[in-house]
Amino acid sequence: MNKINELVNQLIEAKEAYYNDEPILDDEKFDELEDELRILDPDNDYFSIVGIPVQGGKVKHKYPMLSAAKVKSVKGVEIWLNKILDNRVELILEPKIDGLSASIVYENGKLQYISTRGDGIEGRIVSHLKDYLNIPKIIPLTSRFEVRGEIFLSKNTQFPNPENKPLRNLASGLTNRKDSGLNDLKYLKFIAYQLIEDIDASIDKESIKIDYLSTLGFKIIPYKIVASIQEINDYFEEYKSKLRELWDFETDGLIICVNDNKLHEEIDSKYVVDHHHHYNLAIKPPSESKWTTITGITWQISKNGNIVPVVNITPIIIGGSTIQNVTANNYENVKKLKLNIGDKIHVSKANDVIPFLIETVPTKDKSELIPTHCPFCNSTLIKNGVHLQCINSSCSEKNIQLITHWAKSNNMDDVSEATIRLLYNENYIRYITDLYELKDKKNELIELERLGDRSVDNLLKQIEKSRNINIIQFISRLSISLVGEKAVKKLKIKSIDDFWNFTDKTYKIGQNFIEFKENNKYFLVDLIEHLNISNIKEDTLSKGNVCMTGKGPKGRKELIKEIEDKGYTFIDGITKETDILICEDTNGNSSKLQKAKKLGIKLISYEEFFK
Repeated sequence: MNKINELVNQLIEAKEAYYNDEPILDDEKFDELEDELRILDPDNDYFSIVGIPVQGGKVKHKYPMLSAAKVKSVKGVEIWLNKILDNRVELILEPKIDGLSASIVYENGKLQYISTRGDGIEGRIVSHLKDYLNIPKIIPLTSRFEVRGEIFLSKNTQFPNPENKPLRNLASGLTNRKDSGLNDLKYLKFIAYQLIEDIDASIDKESIKIDYLSTLGFKIIPYKIVASIQEINDYFEEYKSKLRELWDFETDGLIICVNDNKLHEEIDSKYVVDHHHHYNLAIKPPSESKWTTITGITWQISKNGNIVPVVNITPIIIGGSTIQNVTANNYENVKKLKLNIGDKIHVSKANDVIPFLIETVPTKDKSELIPTHCPFCNSTLIKNGVHLQCINSSCSEKNIQLITHWAKSNNMDDVSEATIRLLYNENYIRYITDLYELKDKKNELIELERLGDRSVDNLLKQIEKSRNINIIQFISRLSISLVGEKAVKKLKIKSIDDFWNFTDKTYKIGQNFIEFKENNKYFLVDLIEHLNISNIKEDTLSKGNVCMTGKGPKGRKELIKEIEDKGYTFIDGITKETDILICEDTNGNSSKLQKAKKLGIKLISYEEFFK
C-alpha cells in the first residue's frame, strides 16, 4: 500500500505541476509511473482524474472534457482498432496541439462564455479573452452551440520570450491575465477541433462538423481522413518528418478518432468511461534528444518546502531552442543517478517543448551535490519520501512561494511573485496573513520602486476581495498535499466547526489534512481571523454520484438533466466515488455492471430510478 500511495503522490504532484506550467516529469516517465500504478491497483481513484481542480470563477461542462488514451506506435493503434471495432471504419487524423484546451459556448447566436478544461468536469471562466481571440462574437444560430479547441501561441509569435520558455507556458500565463498587460492577449490564437452540439441531425461526421465551423469563421484544425492502418502509418511518418515542423503551432502527436459520430456512444457503452473516451486515441512520437555534460545543480524550493534540483548543463540546441537547465525532480533522483559535475547527461526535449533528463553516465559512486541544509535559510533538511524538505517556518524563499501560491489560487492577478518578493524584501510581509494588514500602509507602498498609486490600489482591492471565501475554497488553497476542492468535498467538511473537529484518518487526504492542522494551528487561527469564511449549505451538496449504462427510456441529455434535477451529480465513468449505477437489468453481466458490483456500487434500473 505504501508503494501505491507513493506512486499516486508522485503522479498527482507531476500532474499539478504540469497544469501550473512547471512540469517536473517528461511524458515517458509519467506514462511509466502510470503503467506501474495500473498494474498494482488498476481501480485506483487516480485514474479518474483528468486535469487538476480549477481555482476562481468556474463553470460545469455540460459534457466532460476528457483526456485521450495514448499509444507510442502504429501497432498500438492497430490493437485499439481491433478492440473497439469488428472491421475497419473511416477515421479522422488531427494534430494534438500543445496548448490550453478551451470551450466556447454560444446561445441565441451570442457568445456566452469561454472556459478552460480545468479538471474535465469544471473549467475556469476566461471570457475576458473574447475581445482578443480570433473567434466570432456572433453566429447565425439560435440553439446552444459549443465549440472546443486549443488556445495557443504560434511558433512565429512576436510576443517577447527572452527566457525561451515553452509556448504553452507563455500562453497559459497570458490566459491568466485579467487586469494588467491585457494588450498582450492579442498574441493568443484559438483553433477549433470539435463541435459538441449538433444543429442538424445530418451532421454525423466529425470532418463535416469541423468544416462547418470554418464556415462560421473559426480557424479549424487540419485533418486527414483515412481507412486503413497503412494510411495511418504513412500520415504518422509524414507528421514526424515534415508536418510538425510545417504547422504554426506546437504539437505532441496526432489524435485518431472514429469519424462517424453515431458510433461514439455505442463504442463508449462497451467500456468504462472516466479518464478518456474509447472512440479516439493519441499517438505520440519519440522525443528529440542529445548528450551534454553537467556543470552543476541549482536547488530551488517549492511552496511545501520541497527542495527541487535543477541540473545545469553545457548548453545544447534541440528543436531550435537552447537548453541550459533540466529538472531532476527530487533529491532521490540525484542520489539514484549519482549526479556530479562532469557527468555525461542525455537530455530529451519532451513533446518538442520541455527539456528533461533521460539518463546519465556517472563519473563517481555517489553524488556530492546533495545539500544537507536549505540553500535559502541554512536550516537542516529532512527526508520526506523522495524529497528533501525545509521545515523552517521562517524560511524566506518558502514563504515567498507560499504567499505567491495563495495569491494565485485566490485570483489576485496583480499580486505576482515579483510583487510578493518586493514586499517581502521590504519587510512588509512575512506570512499570508500579512497581506491583509497592507491596507493601512497604502501611502508607504506607493513610494516603493515598481509600484505606484494605481498598482497599489489594484493590489489592495484584490487582497480585500479574497477575504470572502467559502470553507471548501479556504481548505483547498492552503497548499496541503493532495487536498484540493474535490478532496474537501469527499471529506464532507462544510463549516469551520467541521474543519476543527475533523479526525477521520481513513483516507490519505484526511491524514494529510489532520497533520497540517496539527503543525500549523497558530497560523490557521490567525488566518481565519482575517477572512470571512462562509459555510456550505447542506442543500448545495449532491445526493451522490450517478452513472448510466445501457439504453434508457429517453435521450441521454434528457436523462442527465433529470438526474441533476433530482439533486444528484452525473458522472460518465465508474470509480470508487460512484454511488449509483442506473442500468437496464440489475442482474446483467456487462463490464460496467461487473466493476460496479466489485466496488459495491448500488444498482438501480431505469424504471425504478426515474419513477
